Amino acid sequence: MATISSTYQSYEIPVTSALVATSDPKLLSLLSMALRQTGIEVQEFQTLSGIPENADTYRLFVVDGDIKPGNAIELSRDLRRQQSTVDAAIVLLSFDEAIDAYDAGVDMVMAKPVSINLFMARIRSILRRYNSFR
Repeated sequence: MATISSTYQSYEIPVTSALVATSDPKLLSLLSMALRQTGIEVQEFQTLSGIPENADTYRLFVVDGDIKPGNAIELSRDLRRQQSTVDAAIVLLSFDEAIDAYDAGVDMVMAKPVSINLFMARIRSILRRYNSFR
C-alpha cells in the first residue's frame, strides 16, 4: 500500500507499483521520484519495448506519447484488452493526442511540459477513484 497525501487528507491506496515510460531522462527521473515519495514502487522504461510482457505487474501506467519505438496509443489499447490490466490507471503525457488517447482507454491526458504539482494532484485524483472501486 502507498500513502497519498494532499492538503485535505491522507489515505492508503492499493496501487503499489507503477510504470513510467519516457525517452526524456530528466522527465523520467522527476516523475519517478514524485511517485516514489508516496511509497509507490516505480519501474522506469525509456522505450516501449518489453512493456506488454510485464504489464500485469503494474496498476498505474504513465506513458509519454512521444516515446519511440512503439506507439503509446496502441499500448493503451493493448492494456485495456488484457484481463490483468483492464482496470489499471493510465496517464498519457502528450502535446496533441488527447482524442485518440481517450478513445484508446487512457484515464487522463496531460499536456507537456508537465507541472509536477499538477501531475501529482491528478495522480491523487485517479488513485482516489481507483480506490473507490476496490
